Amino acid sequence: MSIWWKDLKEVWVSENWERRFEDCFKWKIGNGKLISFWEDNWTRCGDLKSVFPRLCFLSIPFRSKLAEFGNWVEGVWEWKLAWRRNLFKWEKVLESQFLQELQGLRLKLDLDDGWVWKDKEFYSYSVNFTYVFLRGEPEGESILCM
Repeated sequence: MSIWWKDLKEVWVSENWERRFEDCFKWKIGNGKLISFWEDNWTRCGDLKSVFPRLCFLSIPFRSKLAEFGNWVEGVWEWKLAWRRNLFKWEKVLESQFLQELQGLRLKLDLDDGWVWKDKEFYSYSVNFTYVFLRGEPEGESILCM
């Protein structure tokens, strides 16, 4: 992330804009080397730590990137999940829901992870563009999440 990230968040808060700064962006999945598996908002349901706290607690590893939760088999990404212990029957129901959430989400070997504007996915996030918005320039206002 940019060294300007903290400053941008402070300006956002100081202006009392209603939505949280992070709520305007989402991760575009690439090779999985930058996205935190449990803590970042990269799935349809949000951050997995909030949606599946029990499985997060049982996960091995916990504070890791997406790329550490699977591997490439003949050019295709396959999820490999590990738990600290065998799951109880009721936890297996959670695991099934969890696996459904991951279904269809695949890493892309030759693409870096990145951020896109949540409502306008075809625009990549950039610090420069955010400053354009904060300065009140019209092209910034037309795509931000306000």
